[in-house]
Amino acid sequence: MPYQNKLLFITVFLIFSSYISPSCADKKKINPVKLYCAGTISTITHLAGNIKLAEAIAEVSNNKYSCILPQDLPLQSSKIIELKKNNAKSHHLSKAIRDIDIKAIFQADGVLVNMDGKSPSSGAVVEFMINRCLDKPAVLFKTDAYHDKFDDKKNYNQFSNHGPWSIMVSHYPKTSAVVINASDLYKDLHTTKNEQKNTKIDDDKFLVRSVASKIVQALDTLNFTHTTPDNQYSWCASVFGITNY
Repeated sequence: MPYQNKLLFITVFLIFSSYISPSCADKKKINPVKLYCAGTISTITHLAGNIKLAEAIAEVSNNKYSCILPQDLPLQSSKIIELKKNNAKSHHLSKAIRDIDIKAIFQADGVLVNMDGKSPSSGAVVEFMINRCLDKPAVLFKTDAYHDKFDDKKNYNQFSNHGPWSIMVSHYPKTSAVVINASDLYKDLHTTKNEQKNTKIDDDKFLVRSVASKIVQALDTLNFTHTTPDNQYSWCASVFGITNY
């Protein structure tokens, strides 16, 4: 084949390929799965922990999952900012905060529920049940050893739909449990540091990433492609007293 013909062939091939194989920049961007994070937000430990865990989940999952932190919602709500500016009564303000949290659950693809403590946050449990009313997936996670059942490994299986908490928050469909003993995880950290003395290990990152990795594994067992029917949203909105969701 003459040189000119070869050049023409290559040029035509490259032009054709550009149509059937669009560049990465032209490919449709995949939106991350949005997770509402239900849990206590009353202390600096909870607030900072939520931020670190959300960042670790995004990092470990390569941005497949994105967390919605309830602690951020009042700061982003023009209605709440206006109510505070006008010194609104506490019950008006508390309802407005409750409403934006519920709306965030409506708009999320699922929830991530922190079950730490002798008794998990009552608000987190309610948020989990709102999510269940919408038939959306959930991951419940626990990192402490307060519950008697924790030491009995026969009572639960990792990523099952039950864990070492009240049975009334267990055995729901589209639900996965993650149970980690934080004390054991801290021991693992020091064992790793002793074994890798020449490697600098970030303590916080090691601990949080370890939890995030388990959570991501649990999330990957769930199906987030289900679409909740509009009439189900309407029913839930009526039950919870929500408008303009």
